[in-house]
Amino acid sequence: MKIKALLLLSVAAILGLFIAGVAHPPQKNTDEALPFSYLRLEIESTKSDFLPLEPIPLLFKLENATKDPVRGHTALEFSQNHIDLFIVGSEGSVKRIDLAKPVSKLVEVVEKPFQPGEIHRSKELLTVGMNDILSQSGQYQIQAVIHGANSSEQVKSNLLLVRVSDASGPNQRALNLIRSESALPDKFAGYDLSQNQQALAILERLSNQFSETPYSDYASFRVGEFYFYTKKYDKAKEYLDKLADKNDFIFANKVSDHLNKLKGVSSQKVSQSH
Repeated sequence: MKIKALLLLSVAAILGLFIAGVAHPPQKNTDEALPFSYLRLEIESTKSDFLPLEPIPLLFKLENATKDPVRGHTALEFSQNHIDLFIVGSEGSVKRIDLAKPVSKLVEVVEKPFQPGEIHRSKELLTVGMNDILSQSGQYQIQAVIHGANSSEQVKSNLLLVRVSDASGPNQRALNLIRSESALPDKFAGYDLSQNQQALAILERLSNQFSETPYSDYASFRVGEFYFYTKKYDKAKEYLDKLADKNDFIFANKVSDHLNKLKGVSSQKVSQSH
């Protein structure tokens, strides 16, 4: 009887291990996963029509649409140097876009298995300099290419159609202001403005005097972040408050985070004054 009982226990244990293995199948390690090129990259924007020198919001989605694990990484930011953008002409010509990356370094990525259905997203702002391809009116197709840890592996995105139209009225006057100072040709990129007070003054004017134009929100964000990081909190709040209710703004989450931190700073000042 004891032997029979032990046999039953052994069979039950084996069945338990088998059932657990079915419920939680072991994940393949990186070496067993499919190559990076099996991932799918999608690019889209919040709109399709822009004015000259207006920044272009870009939304990236990197997805494993297969039924197997695929080697991948999540370095989807411009500053990490694993994404390139290209303009693809109607006749098939390809021109690389020179991305403005104020803080840029090659990030060593560690690949991990993307499980079936796994998705990673990022938001980036394509800023346009005065001599860039996208600075002139016209119709363009933008394609993104993301590189794997092995630079020979890459994934190409879909083609994103954007139109740049001529400015008029207040938009033209705002554009003339943007073009009026060339020391910082790409004013909406994240460069430190401490050494360029003229560019800072132009951004402040765009925010305050041209609030009805598409340039204003980006100027408000740019100035607000500058004052936030230089600890001029009252000035930071003045500009970030203009974006507080604009949930469709590409960096709405950053605006909310900054304003919440500013509330904390304000509360701390009040408590210290008592």
